[in-house]
Amino acid sequence: MSQASDAIPEQQFDRKFALALDNLESDESPAQYYERMLNALLLHAEERKNIVVLVDALAWLLARIMVYHRMFGVGDVLRRLGSKIFSIAEQQEAQAQAATAKREGESTQ
Repeated sequence: MSQASDAIPEQQFDRKFALALDNLESDESPAQYYERMLNALLLHAEERKNIVVLVDALAWLLARIMVYHRMFGVGDVLRRLGSKIFSIAEQQEAQAQAATAKREGESTQ
């Protein structure tokens, strides 16, 4: 559904705004570009204490993707989300263990 005629009927964003965001760095993959843009939205929401608003917007966006693009089923989206949560939790645990080991090493010296 990548053609303009297949656009989501409920699209409420301005196409000019979407085109203005099209500043993919030459050495950047599409995944890196979208991650950079979403990280900017997250930072913006954190600074303004609007995380709930951002979460609602992202949930709405995922729902629209699943319904109108039919690329992913609900189970696939939830599996991907669960996998990402698990990866982040593993990284946090490794960092916490490293910090604990460093503190324990410093306290024995």
